[in-house]
Amino acid sequence: MHNKTKIDWAALSLDDVVSPSEMTVGQIITEFRQAKDRKYTLQALADQVCCSVEDMKELLLSHGVKPVEMPRARKKKEPVENFRGGVETPPPASEPDPAELLDRPTPEEFAEACDRVVSAMKDLLAAYVLQAAALDAAQKKLARLREVLDWKGGPHDES
Repeated sequence: MHNKTKIDWAALSLDDVVSPSEMTVGQIITEFRQAKDRKYTLQALADQVCCSVEDMKELLLSHGVKPVEMPRARKKKEPVENFRGGVETPPPASEPDPAELLDRPTPEEFAEACDRVVSAMKDLLAAYVLQAAALDAAQKKLARLREVLDWKGGPHDES
């Protein structure tokens, strides 16, 4: 409905279907009144009906929604006066300290540090794999030992 024709919203009854949303005027009003965030719902309904927010306000107002139910634009807060009677202005954004910039590593130093971290992680992973293999071998020996003890009559043999 963003076309050039102006719709007479007041001429629509509550049972008239507003296309393309396939919602009736009554359903639109009910959804608006039940909404928690009416500003967001007003925009969503306008999008569903393919009209502007002002047209949606006109539709709602022409069908009995009171102006006090409409979302209002918030007033801009005036700056707070300080105890001396003047208006406080926020401090200007500070520039980075040049000493901090000098402490940062160069790209080459950063790449070297990353390489050291990756190398250490690879070493830890290799050690983990070796330990896991050793543990697996020990578990196999233990299982074999248990088999031998059960066959030859170990301390657990009741016979």
